[in-house]
Amino acid sequence: MRKPDPQSYESTWIKWRSLDDWGYTEEITKDMFFQDGDVLTADRWVQFTNCKRFIESLGLSLDLGKDYWWHSVVEHDKPEYTPPGGKTGKKYYRTKAHVGSWISKEKEDNMVFIIVSMYSPKYARQRWEKPDEYDPKGVRQDGELPELARFSDIAGLSWYVFFLLISTSKRYCLLNQRQVSSIGPEDGSKTIKAPRWLVIPNIFCETSNTCAAAERALRTVGMTNDYFKRDTLKLATWPGHTFSTNEEAGKAILGANHGTSVAWFLATHKKWWGAKNVDKVLVWRTDWSTLFEKQPGGDNVRLNVAFSIVDAPADDAGGIYDEVLGRPEPPGKPPTS
Repeated sequence: MRKPDPQSYESTWIKWRSLDDWGYTEEITKDMFFQDGDVLTADRWVQFTNCKRFIESLGLSLDLGKDYWWHSVVEHDKPEYTPPGGKTGKKYYRTKAHVGSWISKEKEDNMVFIIVSMYSPKYARQRWEKPDEYDPKGVRQDGELPELARFSDIAGLSWYVFFLLISTSKRYCLLNQRQVSSIGPEDGSKTIKAPRWLVIPNIFCETSNTCAAAERALRTVGMTNDYFKRDTLKLATWPGHTFSTNEEAGKAILGANHGTSVAWFLATHKKWWGAKNVDKVLVWRTDWSTLFEKQPGGDNVRLNVAFSIVDAPADDAGGIYDEVLGRPEPPGKPPTS
């Protein structure tokens, strides 16, 4: 297969102001508190509860009160906006799309990017169509969807702004107030490091082909004999199982929805961090006691997946694009879902 020009599929969304221009706000903070005033701890945040053993295995601190951990929420929440380059005469409204994450900077060679929520504009607009107690008006279904919509682009800009912020003494940033304009280049020209690990916890298996791929992979190692039933799944809450991406089982997980999103995130930002690959995928089961609600029938499973990110070989300019996305020609736009 002919390798494409590695520069031909870089993301066009490299300016952090694009989030603001296209109706998003980003809030990055080091200090998180519950409404009762207590400081957020790992035991009071379900995604952290499911990642605790993984984080400890990396030798990282679970103390969210330290400078190690930062929290980011990117939300498409401007009621109405006019984006530069938008369609003439069209209206643009909020969709409530969002990408929420936790970021550890304790060790620069072992940074962790935990994605705790990822909703595309199209999906979010449909999900929050009806009013509720938190949103009495609901979300308008007319109007144009934002062109800045893919997880890989939104997460990439979020990670970039985070890198600008940690080089200062600031502990808080609200992007739509443009507080980051003085702490780094707006044009996306800064070279930054990629995360060493990207983790997606608590994946609900009823709605994701990631779990279907994981189930097939687990069958090859004798860890399940039914579709993720609680009483037959042999996968442990930790350490679960590690699949090399040199194996077909590991490639299958990496090629499913969540893994493909990670691949696009890495492949379209090589100007920032060079060509990257994923060399292994860790899969472990959610601890039932951490779930806030009982699932119908009591037999649904949620999985946690961690992707190990490494440098691509020196002679592999395409990196994960060639390995996972696998198109012989430079792509158009990545999928929006």
